[in-house]
Amino acid sequence: MRTRFPLLDTPSPNLQLEANLDNAIAHYFQKRALTLAEIPEYQDLVQRARNIRLDTLNDLPSHLKRFRGVLENAGVRVIEAKSAEEARRAVSDIAKRHDVKRAVKSKSMLSEEVRLNEFLEESGVEVVETDLGELIVQLAKEKPSHILTPCIHKSQREIAELFSRVFKRDVPDEESAIAELARVFLREKFFSADMGLTGVNFGVAETGTLAFVENEGNLRYCALLPRVHVALMGIERIAPDMETLGTLLTVLTLAGTGQRAGAYTTLLSPPEFGRKAPKQGRFFYLILVDNGRSGLLSDPKRRETLACIRCGACLNACVVYRHIGGHAYQAPYMGPIGAILMPGIHPKGTEHLGFFSTLCGACREICPVGIDIPGQLLAVREQFFRHATRSPARGVRYLAFLLASHIGRHPRVASLARRVLRLMLAAPCLKHVLGWGKVRDLPVPASRSFQERFWGDRTDAA
Repeated sequence: MRTRFPLLDTPSPNLQLEANLDNAIAHYFQKRALTLAEIPEYQDLVQRARNIRLDTLNDLPSHLKRFRGVLENAGVRVIEAKSAEEARRAVSDIAKRHDVKRAVKSKSMLSEEVRLNEFLEESGVEVVETDLGELIVQLAKEKPSHILTPCIHKSQREIAELFSRVFKRDVPDEESAIAELARVFLREKFFSADMGLTGVNFGVAETGTLAFVENEGNLRYCALLPRVHVALMGIERIAPDMETLGTLLTVLTLAGTGQRAGAYTTLLSPPEFGRKAPKQGRFFYLILVDNGRSGLLSDPKRRETLACIRCGACLNACVVYRHIGGHAYQAPYMGPIGAILMPGIHPKGTEHLGFFSTLCGACREICPVGIDIPGQLLAVREQFFRHATRSPARGVRYLAFLLASHIGRHPRVASLARRVLRLMLAAPCLKHVLGWGKVRDLPVPASRSFQERFWGDRTDAA
């Protein structure tokens, strides 16, 4: 049974979740501080990376045209997907064409964005996550709760218990035991897979090179072992040349994991997966996904959002994320970057994410490409109020805002507001109308105010 705070009459927060997040994020900041202490020029790198990303976005169509031309001249099959549905269909068609029964997949937030796993499984394709964190959340039947660390919300003990339950054996609460069991399980999947699915960190316009960054080596297995390799890449993930790629890879790993470089950085160039591939019995496909990015690109106020390199650092710095976790956002991209990216690429049902912030600016300070996330959050809020239609849902939200903002102005107003809010929040349907879902707790006002309790207790004592 969940305990309750006597003065709030509301369930307590998930203390285990907060403890898991605190432990993981404290370790991240400790590691990051030690590494950055050895790199005095880090802020110069950040400014350079920011200039690269913004300059690239300002001329993105020409960079994409050049990138695609290099690949197609080398015999690479490039598929453009304007929407999530087109991306899913493209991968499904490839799977049917090559009679794919099992696919191994490396970590890819873009695949989460287009809901690829569910679509392929409905089509009869077994999809196995091979990143350890992604495998854990897949076995737990959950979604990733962090862009870079999918199972950050779970403790080592919880993971050991999960593995014991799923694999029906006693798994010790030890890192080595958990990793060994995952290694044995995945090895068979790698060698029996028909298709490998990967994301792409960056594509180089000048050479057609695809850059992949990882820490486990599983992506290389996914890309090189199966006879079919399908890579999904957002259209904004372009680096003009190899020199700019080096800068972006440097700030990505420094900001994301506090490392000077990822354990595995793989560069695949067209000769390796172009015309030679079919002759070797292998097939490669690159799917360039738009899915709302062109709309963001055409908006001068919102274009900066696309500069994100998906390091996840803003999540670690965000006081809101660190208290509620990633699942509370109910979106593939969570935290500060999710709050500004999702309303741009998938506006329906995500417009309220722009209000999940204190606007403290910690996300802007830690961003390795200097995105003004608080400014973007304000733009999202402005867009929400500009385009919000008159509806019962909007009326209920506005009423809740008025009651909450006037609750302390006058005792009678406070008493009335408290009672109305209690009634509103007691109805599950109204809880959803207010923009909160199953995984979020909206505190219910106490039945008696602090003043009523205080003066009442004093009167009783007298």
